[in-house]
Amino acid sequence: AIGRLQFDSFADLIRGGVYPDGHPAGMQVMLWLWSRVVGTAAPLLRLPFTLLSAAAIPLIYSVGRRWYGRMAGLAAATVLAFSQYAVYYAMPVRPYGAGLFFVLLAVHFWTRICVEHRDGWGYVAGFALIAAACAYMHYFCALTVALLALAGLFVVGRGERRRYLGACFAAVLLFLPHLGITRH
Repeated sequence: AIGRLQFDSFADLIRGGVYPDGHPAGMQVMLWLWSRVVGTAAPLLRLPFTLLSAAAIPLIYSVGRRWYGRMAGLAAATVLAFSQYAVYYAMPVRPYGAGLFFVLLAVHFWTRICVEHRDGWGYVAGFALIAAACAYMHYFCALTVALLALAGLFVVGRGERRRYLGACFAAVLLFLPHLGITRH
């Protein structure tokens, strides 16, 4: 990851750092910008990924509690906190832990709109932005959110349907600039 940060311009970063990697540009761009602030020391480069992975724990608790109750949320948070997979992928500078955080955040907004039938624009905008962030983070995150969005069509209330479809459309629009990289 450090080797793919030594670029002077954004265009060079895309050509030399994103194209050879095969992942969407979001993680690499975030890392490049972060390295401009903190340098390239490995512990400092890992910090945002570790923090996002750790932030997934209360987020999975919140989603589990809303869907199934307090004990289910607590069980999910405990499993995530002590899962070898989650702990391992919280440390490297890769999109997996951060991707988990963004997917869970998308599920949080989706739950507010589709399950709890909250009709505030903040939830709709949050879902659109986070769904796009998922697509920029990892293609599997994009697939997960796309399936989540599809499921939402079956459960969203009539009053929220237009806003929900608008959020889905906005997420797709936000990802359009990346299509050239995706195609590559």
